[in-house]
Amino acid sequence: MNHENLALRNRTSQESLFRANKVALAFLLLTVVGCQSAADGVFYRMMEGVGREKRHILRSRVESGQEDQREAQEQFQSTYESFKQVSGYSGGDLEDLYEQLNSEYEDSESR
Repeated sequence: MNHENLALRNRTSQESLFRANKVALAFLLLTVVGCQSAADGVFYRMMEGVGREKRHILRSRVESGQEDQREAQEQFQSTYESFKQVSGYSGGDLEDLYEQLNSEYEDSESR
């Protein structure tokens, strides 16, 4: 009986510790998010002070992200083409279907 009480008490203390860790982690996360938001606000106010509006900053970030995405896509394509040449892999029916659907998609996009 004493051993069962000790095991129950140990499990209860572990659950309490786990709960306390979850609360501490949530508090830390909210603090970090709050600090980040405050830092962003300071950054945007400083940039507005030197003549860069928030919308211009955000637009340049979006354009940069789009350019990075295009570069990654080109690199992936060239890697795939290199793989096909080295391995002699032909995509088979699935690649043929993809190329057909992609061609139709590009045609519809150009209209």
